Formats: sequence, structure tokens, C-alpha cells
Amino acid sequence: MVKEREPILFVIRPFAGIGNINKLTDRINKSLHNSRFVPEVLVVDNASDLQKLIGTHIGNGHNKVFAVGGNAAVNEVASQLVNTEATLGIVPVGSGNGLARHLRIPSDIAKAVRIVHRQKIAMIDYGLANGMPFFCNAGLGFDADVAVRFSKLTNRNFWSYAQASLSEFTKAKPKLFRIHDNGHTILKEAFSISIANASQFGHYAYIAPDADTADGLLDVTVVSPLPKFFAPSIGAKLFNGTLGKSKYVEMFRVRHLVIEREDASGFLHVDGIPISTGGTVEFNLRSLGLKVYVP
Repeated sequence: MVKEREPILFVIRPFAGIGNINKLTDRINKSLHNSRFVPEVLVVDNASDLQKLIGTHIGNGHNKVFAVGGNAAVNEVASQLVNTEATLGIVPVGSGNGLARHLRIPSDIAKAVRIVHRQKIAMIDYGLANGMPFFCNAGLGFDADVAVRFSKLTNRNFWSYAQASLSEFTKAKPKLFRIHDNGHTILKEAFSISIANASQFGHYAYIAPDADTADGLLDVTVVSPLPKFFAPSIGAKLFNGTLGKSKYVEMFRVRHLVIEREDASGFLHVDGIPISTGGTVEFNLRSLGLKVYVP
């Protein structure tokens, strides 16, 4: 008796920088052993259609869904899979791929797709920022301002991200935050505040070098105002994993955090997606709420 092949849904979000979608689709289709699986590759232009498409796939008894893209695409797909029996796969073809790099998922498309054959699954935590899920990191201040600028670019890669960061840095100003943590309140002027589930933004930029996606904690990195001539030093520490050794950086871990800011019209980013929020942002953690295929 021939065993029926199992469908796998691949969701491509056509963000800028993802490359030629037809070639990408062809490579995905050729990467699977078709005797076991049937790939269904969908290009989803409208984020609002994701919930229906993924819900239908899961509702038909299929529990394998791959996000094809970077952190933003992973966020949109994974948000539909949390606390379900479905498992997330990642084909990291985005600009940063922070969560994929943290989980050591190969950047080679074929290798990333074929991870599903091993059936090795990790349970990971995820964060919530005012109820919005994030899986890699979220942030306020400079990080969010860069996300806003980067989201408007038509060419997204490491160099365009670096250019966006430099452009924002030249005009960045510290902001006043009130941080509520475990019954304690701190009034803090900060350049940026990052709340991380995974260790890096992407491209091996380690905003929280010791972060663990399954430790039940969020890693908070607060960068204080610093002289602009210290920027190269901070940048080097970001990429060599020693950011916490800077006197301008404070790191701590939480399960719950509330941050109030003086700029009520500012932005928050969740996995690189900029979102306009009010003056208060509440962060929470959900332990081991997502299944992910890993090498």
C-alpha cells in the first residue's frame, strides 16, 4: 500500500529584497523528496489573507507550515501557529534572518527545506508587545526608528540596513523612558531599549548574546546615551558578542515588563515590523508556545 504524501505549505511574503519569486518557488519545489511530501507554495500579497490560508491548511489536518522570508515573514506566519499542533519551518531568504541564524537553520534554501525530513522539533518561547507576538526581538527608540526607515526601502540587504542605521544614528536623540520591572520603577534616558527572545537582530549582530529561546525569559538590552565617537566601538561589540561589556549598555532578564515613554506617538518594532503605539508598551512572555523545525 502506497502511503499518501503529506502536504507542506510554504508561505512567501513578497517583501522587498526577497529576490526572484519564480526562481525561489522552483527551488523549494525541487528541494523536497516528493515521495514523502507535496509542497504547496503560496505567494501571499496581503497579510490579512494569511490567517485564512494557514487556518484552512491546519483545519484540513496538515501541520507543517514554512515561512519563506526574513524576520517579518516569520513573525506573520508564526503568529498564526502559536499554541497549535502545527510546526513552523523557516526558509531564511530575508535581509537579516535573526531567528533562523539563532536556531542555526541553514541559509541554503535546499538545506533549510530538507530539515523537515529529519522531523527534529524544538519548542520555543515567544514574546508579546501590547499583545502582538514577536519571536526574535522587539524594540523602542533607535531600533524602531531604523525599522521604520528600513521598511520603506525597495532594496533590503545588509548594506541597506547599515545605511539606514547610519542615517538614523546621525539624527538620533535619547528618549526618556519609565521602566517598570517586578515592582520596581526606573526613570531612564536611553538611546534604545531592545527586548529579545533570540540573540541577534540578524547578520550576526548580537543584541542579546546570551538569549535563549527556551529559557522562559526575555533579555532586555538598554543602551544609554553615548558620545557619537563611541559608535564604532559599540558597533564592534554588537558584532563580536560583547555588547554587555560596554559601560553604556545594561542587560537584564524579565518575564514581564512595562515601558512608558514621553513620546506617545513613537514607534515600536516587533521582529523588524514598525508599529505605531501609544505611550505605554507592555511586554510578556509565553513559554514554549511554538514548535519549530531545527537542524
